[in-house]
Amino acid sequence: MIRIYILRGKAKERYKMMKHIDLTGGLLRVLEGSQIKQIHETAIHILEEVGMETFSKQVLEFLKQKGAKIKNSSKVFFSREMVESAISSAPNSVLLAGQAEEYDLCLEKNRVFLGTGGVGLNILDVETNHRRPATLSDLADIARLCDYLENIHFFVRPIEPPSLLPPQLDLYKFYIALANTRKHVMGCVYTKESAKAVIEMASLIAGGLECLRERPFISFISAIISPLRYEPGAAELLIEIVKHGLPVALPSSPITGSTGPATLAGSMALAHAETLAGLVLCQFVRPGTPVLYGPIPRPVNWRSMGVLKGGVESGMMNAALAQMAAYIEIPQYADAGGTEATAPNIQAGYEKAVNILLVALAGGNYIHHAAGLLDSDILACLEQYVIDNDIIGMVVQVLKGLKVNEETLAFEVVRRVGPGGNFLTDDHTMRNLRSGEIFVPCSASRNDSVTPLEKASAKVKDILENHWIEVINEKTDKKIREQFNLRVKRTGKPI
Repeated sequence: MIRIYILRGKAKERYKMMKHIDLTGGLLRVLEGSQIKQIHETAIHILEEVGMETFSKQVLEFLKQKGAKIKNSSKVFFSREMVESAISSAPNSVLLAGQAEEYDLCLEKNRVFLGTGGVGLNILDVETNHRRPATLSDLADIARLCDYLENIHFFVRPIEPPSLLPPQLDLYKFYIALANTRKHVMGCVYTKESAKAVIEMASLIAGGLECLRERPFISFISAIISPLRYEPGAAELLIEIVKHGLPVALPSSPITGSTGPATLAGSMALAHAETLAGLVLCQFVRPGTPVLYGPIPRPVNWRSMGVLKGGVESGMMNAALAQMAAYIEIPQYADAGGTEATAPNIQAGYEKAVNILLVALAGGNYIHHAAGLLDSDILACLEQYVIDNDIIGMVVQVLKGLKVNEETLAFEVVRRVGPGGNFLTDDHTMRNLRSGEIFVPCSASRNDSVTPLEKASAKVKDILENHWIEVINEKTDKKIREQFNLRVKRTGKPI
């Protein structure tokens, strides 16, 4: 099916500039081989001897039919053979398509992609330092902003407007995202009914469910509840999504010392076990279902018992779990870029930069939360997206590595210029001036008095004024809004 994208002004220029993303990590090793095996074996023992709990009769009956042991009417135990069979059944390469092929992501091995994430309830206005509740218009603006920013590779819808409730929220947030970015869109849904509706809506855009399965430009998130619980509604919803054959991320987020063991290794082993339990359920429902391995254990602030999303230990664990994902050969839904900072400040910068770099170097495949959020992911800031695009750009530069060849070694250039000469006017310098070997962040202060935040603010205004795209054609857009009774424009404004 041929899709036509109408771009105006700077958007057309930007589209031409985009290049296929091909970044590889795996340079950082947090765990030794024996430690990887220890964590995996501990997780197997947890599933065999401790088990999972659920009070969903549907899930219990289904798992019993598949051979899982059920005890005390709510405990489910999986054998090693079941877990290993599920691992073998899951694809080791997952396509997360864009609505334009230019933005397709092929998740495999140590390939790295970075993007948004979160469930922010508020928006920060940096000029007034004022928070306000997020709206659908904010979601549309963020989607357009991220569509433009070249180092943000995918769009996990980052805000949850508090004025909307499921299932209306689920439909609106996917519609607004799909109407404003050509990049892959991922998100959670809260009911089986809204899951069906979102899939039906995406199928209309794709030209049918089979076309959507072939090029899935949407995917879903379904979390396991720590410690060791299939929450009934979430598990039944996961089954519904998997039946449709679309990709799903399986996050598990134990917090050290509260919903997980106090030690980092213990929380990683628990999270690994919980994600494997989600994997088993998915492969029981539909063998070959594309899944993303998503353990995301969190360190804790022992004084307040609050989660430390910006703690370096978060980056260390996610980097280690990139190795676990490589060990079982399933693409990773990784996490980096969180911060407890409440504004775009120094703390936000160092927490985000260190953790994103750690996880990317380790080969995290689908690194969400990498852009735009503050205050433990509950606060979105437009300027922060621009700043984080620059942080990610620096990480991308590291992953690209150094080019060493005859042209870059420049021996003949050195011979030609000679002792005491000047390279500035040499043809070699002119040829390499715009090679991209030196990355210049657009928000960085470079010998001027304009602050990075002021530059980021100006960039946001420029993008939102000039970057307009028509992703869903008018005929399909009208059909969607009529069929699903969406009382909102693609800009997020009410009709």
